[in-house]
Amino acid sequence: MLELLQPHEQEIYHFLCRFLVNTHDTQDICQEAIYKAVRGIKSLKDDSQYVRAWLFRIARNEAINFMRKRNRITYEGEEGFRSQQLPDPAPDAGEQMDKAAEVKQLHAAILKLPEHEREVVLLRLKNEMAFQEIADVLGVTLNNALVRMHRATKRLKDLMETIPRES
Repeated sequence: MLELLQPHEQEIYHFLCRFLVNTHDTQDICQEAIYKAVRGIKSLKDDSQYVRAWLFRIARNEAINFMRKRNRITYEGEEGFRSQQLPDPAPDAGEQMDKAAEVKQLHAAILKLPEHEREVVLLRLKNEMAFQEIADVLGVTLNNALVRMHRATKRLKDLMETIPRES
């Protein structure tokens, strides 16, 4: 059963990087989440279909508990986005700068979303989760996850118009 956890360790770490700005905290929480998963793996059904959502839920809960203990409200800083590289099909410099400015503007808008909407957006876009997986991770119904994404999308459109675009 432990081989079910290994393929998701890096993904869990990157997910936690978006919650916690401090690398040491991220490593500690990731390790704690994996430890809890190993301890609780016997309670998991033999169905490997739910392992990913189950792991993300453990990691999310660990991060939330950590932030509560430390009274941290921050979700993620720009550091979480700096490592993301833009695809480079050899665009010209002006095009690349426009794209970078647009990405930076989008990330600023995502940071302004309420936490429950931001989680859905990040799980969907950054972790490429299906909505049922997102619902399982967040402990909500499928419809609730879909509604949160719809509201987040509308709010992002509005925020994109209000956030100044850097060139």
